[in-house]
Amino acid sequence: MVIVGVLWAVLILAIGPRLTARRIAKGIPGAGQPRTMTVSDEGVHVRSNQNESRWAWTSMVGWNAGKQVFTVFVSPISFFPVPKRAMTDAQQEGFRSLLKQHVKAQ
Repeated sequence: MVIVGVLWAVLILAIGPRLTARRIAKGIPGAGQPRTMTVSDEGVHVRSNQNESRWAWTSMVGWNAGKQVFTVFVSPISFFPVPKRAMTDAQQEGFRSLLKQHVKAQ
């Protein structure tokens, strides 16, 4: 009985967050849809079929480069992820260079 309880707890802890995130994403129109991002000296422009967003470099308060994603903070608790898999190595270096130039790293 203890083994079953431990297995059940592991299953809930390992799979529960993923299922919750998937359920939340399914309820958001446009989640998972393709997006295009344009980066320039003015800032970042993101477009999808659902919406369009622009962030000036001055509106960004920090950034971080993880193993698979750049995280760009537009407030201490709000951010947008930029997946590295969507960029070539040269594009990643160019984006990192612009971030270093315009935004304080966290």
